[in-house]
Amino acid sequence: IHPEMFLDRAFVVGILIAFIFYMGTPSFFMVFTYYLQQGLHLDALTTGTTFVPCSLGVALAAFLSPLLVARIGRFVLAVGAALQVAGILAMIVPAVEKELLLPSSLWLAMLVLGLGQGLTLSPLANAVLASSRSAHAGAAAGVLATFQQLGGSVGVAIVGAAFASFLGEHQTWGEALGHALVFHLIFFSAIFALSFILPKPTLASIGKTGAVDAGVKFNTRARKGFLWQMK
Repeated sequence: IHPEMFLDRAFVVGILIAFIFYMGTPSFFMVFTYYLQQGLHLDALTTGTTFVPCSLGVALAAFLSPLLVARIGRFVLAVGAALQVAGILAMIVPAVEKELLLPSSLWLAMLVLGLGQGLTLSPLANAVLASSRSAHAGAAAGVLATFQQLGGSVGVAIVGAAFASFLGEHQTWGEALGHALVFHLIFFSAIFALSFILPKPTLASIGKTGAVDAGVKFNTRARKGFLWQMK
């Protein structure tokens, strides 16, 4: 690992966003699955179908993200984070009010959450690797993958322990879930704030990236903004 990589603001902020994103996403699915199966006593099939709108949102966002990147650039990460905050808020409010979060009432919130996850995840690697030199491409990608895995482990440990602690305080399942989701509200709000710190990419910096050498082609003919296309 080349120490000079960590002097690049775009790289440092990018891996921090990746770390926080993975703190939130795996821990959300773990806690929410536990709530559905143990709290609501739903079977595996019903639990799985509850997440279908989220998956559809991620797929739709993967299609839309290149178009949004072309128009608003790095701010697509802020849009994705804002949608995730909105989806989490839609679950926190009724949960804290001791209402059961039934699957049928979660479809819209799950769809919004999935859209936010897709808009954050799709351009995240480009945001992290955009200013890395070609010679550092492999190391930069390795650091990114490491922080993703580390973020997932830390997030599951923190949120999982907090959720179990809330249940141990004789809270209802809905209350415990609502309080655990506050962590995700903090995570995604932090991503929203950090997305504005990312520097605006330039053609000069993009041209030096390992991402280009790895097979991501930068289309300079796009009329508006920047458009990433896979070869």
